Amino acid sequence: MKRPICSLSLAQIAGILAAYLTGSAVLIAASGFWLGVICFLYLSGSNASTIKRALAAAFVLFYLAGGAGFLYRDKSISGKYEGYYGEKVRLAGYICAEPSQEESGIKCVLRTERLVYDSRSFSVKGKILLSIEVKGEDPGLKYGDLVEVYGSIEKPKGARNPGGFNYRSYLAQQGISGLMYLREGDFRLIDRGKGSLIVRAGLAVRQRIVDVIEKSLPEEQAGLLTGMLIGYREGLSSQVEEVFTDAGLNHLMAASGMNVWFVAIPLFFLLKKLKLNPRLVNAIVILFLWFFAFVAGFSPSVVRAVVMASLVLLAGILWREPDIYASLAFTSMAMLTANPFTLFDIGFQLSFAATLSIVLFHRQIKKLCPKFLPRFVSDTLAVTLAAQAGAAPLTAFYFNQFSPVSLLSNLVVVPLVEAVTVLGFLMAAVGQISLAFSRFIGYANCGILSFILYAAKLSASIPCAVITLPTPSITLLAAYYGLVFLFLWYIPNCKPKVKPYHWAVAACCLLAALTLRLALPGRLEVVFLDVGEGDSAFIKTWKGTTVLIDGGGSWTGEESGLSKGENVVVPFLLDYGVHKLDLVVATHAHSDHIQGLIPVLEKMRAGCLVIPRCHGSGDFGPLLEAAQKKKVKVMKLGAGDRIALDKRTYLEVLHPEPGYREEVSALNNSSLVLKLYYDDISVLFAADIEKEAEEKLVKSGLNLRADILKVAHHGSLTSTSPQFVGAVRPKAAVISVGSNSFGHPSPAVIEELEKVGARLFRTDWTGAVLLVSDGKRARIKTVVTEE
Repeated sequence: MKRPICSLSLAQIAGILAAYLTGSAVLIAASGFWLGVICFLYLSGSNASTIKRALAAAFVLFYLAGGAGFLYRDKSISGKYEGYYGEKVRLAGYICAEPSQEESGIKCVLRTERLVYDSRSFSVKGKILLSIEVKGEDPGLKYGDLVEVYGSIEKPKGARNPGGFNYRSYLAQQGISGLMYLREGDFRLIDRGKGSLIVRAGLAVRQRIVDVIEKSLPEEQAGLLTGMLIGYREGLSSQVEEVFTDAGLNHLMAASGMNVWFVAIPLFFLLKKLKLNPRLVNAIVILFLWFFAFVAGFSPSVVRAVVMASLVLLAGILWREPDIYASLAFTSMAMLTANPFTLFDIGFQLSFAATLSIVLFHRQIKKLCPKFLPRFVSDTLAVTLAAQAGAAPLTAFYFNQFSPVSLLSNLVVVPLVEAVTVLGFLMAAVGQISLAFSRFIGYANCGILSFILYAAKLSASIPCAVITLPTPSITLLAAYYGLVFLFLWYIPNCKPKVKPYHWAVAACCLLAALTLRLALPGRLEVVFLDVGEGDSAFIKTWKGTTVLIDGGGSWTGEESGLSKGENVVVPFLLDYGVHKLDLVVATHAHSDHIQGLIPVLEKMRAGCLVIPRCHGSGDFGPLLEAAQKKKVKVMKLGAGDRIALDKRTYLEVLHPEPGYREEVSALNNSSLVLKLYYDDISVLFAADIEKEAEEKLVKSGLNLRADILKVAHHGSLTSTSPQFVGAVRPKAAVISVGSNSFGHPSPAVIEELEKVGARLFRTDWTGAVLLVSDGKRARIKTVVTEE
């Protein structure tokens, strides 16, 4: 009742989450109705005041408004170019964000105004992300340039694997509805000077600040300072970004709430010295902060801090006492009303989590600090620990990283940030008049920045400076935040009388939950990952044994194939809660199967690596080197070998047979063919074998019957012969395939599989394919249900 806006903010967030999870307006309306019924029944049985009833009604309305707002924006973004995806169109519009330079060219966002298709012109207001290949002279595109482009609109892809990166949702946060890839001849500049005058002014100031800083400091220090001041990160090298991330200092490389206060306080002090009216001072600072938000690119953390600072200053103008919790709630409501997708922005979540944690916990943490510490040290320690308490779990959830050295590195570096920021803005200001003065101030700032860089590199070099963690579950996160709130706020502030039997009841509940979890029947899980034109499958038995068969890669062997392991397979394993792989299988030495395994062995613990046992089985060199560095045991297996995974689950090796020589056949035919057994369910992994190896398997008399077949060689015409399909007779078949120029999968292969009644799954259409079995029945679902 004291802060109703906080309850309304939570209702809005709940509505957005419900809409995101269900995607149904009917379910949102139904849940809103039942929420209203519950509130009515609860309040009707008590002597509730009119204010309480009004607050309950407002709570339901804000829940419905949050859900409706999300669904409306989602539909307006996703359906903006419906009917034109995949079609060649001509678009006219203006560049609505500063273009960024990439290795392959330029990326920029086009706000469309007109669309021409099939000689007809339509008015379409939306945003398209352009990727322009530039081989010659830089076209010099800028914000506000009016351009015309011709190309095919592509729909952004959602998550392709369990827990995978949802590119469509990420772009939706920016209001972007489609992608377009262009060559230099596919666009032309029509005019300049479109867009907002305020944004153009902000970008011009931003560029002038960058120019002054870059001319006043060495490259590395200049890149760090522009990142800290205005969030401009193009001057930061990937090595510096990695060092700051490992040291737990990556929050310094972007403009944040801390920067806002470091800008506002000196300005406030200066205006006060001029003896201006206090209300006028507050108004000037508010205007300046919003201009700073334009310059800093409206990052969520900056917007959050600017809105909150504006509310505090506005309270001074209106002679009101500011309330930090109400300010946080209002800021959240304003940002989510403007764009409900902001709730899923990592910067938004980290900013609010850290700020709320500092507000709630820093006072109690400071009381726990040793009394002998100087005040400024205990203050810094308390604020750092409080911020870490709120942000660290989210960092582990999104980035699978925890930095044990972050506390120490922040204690050393954070006290210097205020001096760096103030000197940096002073450099930017005087540099507009004289670069000599800016460079003079830069001598002092360069020393501090160099120390920060040295401290970051030293912290990152400490063994175990960063620990890779499996993704914590939502339940674990909720339990963590609940316990932190209980011990650092509720008990110290409310001082409840906790009796021994309360702890006994809590311990019994926890024990019951753990017992129930252990007592639940286990199940086999098999995930056929979407790694493009490659192969990778993950197995988790009912007892928890984990197996990875192949890791994808580039079929050409290019270094980009390593990214399949680093950006797809490793994140999937961590999101799946895997901290160690018991078995890693490399079926054969083609790069589209094993290249992605190299990052897996480098970043994950593995028990054993299995490769084929045959003569001349290709070049496993880089993979074996990675295994040797990590001291992973290597085994060579062939037909007749069996791997017991647990009492009910085992892998049987069907191929290659003893004495097989790769020289007499294609490398594909040296592939390990594995059959997984789990009670009555079986899965056949055919790797890349071709018809020659299939024929040998059919004639061998081995039991090839399987419920699920991982189709050989991405559905190539050289594999999956009618005889082999007839011997396997799968109920379901999975083709691991991506965009390719080989004609995979072959229509003839699809026809053969359909003849035996197999349900067909293609990873290029369905994303990852998930199989779950209790040993009697198998259930299959896909990550992508529609595109």
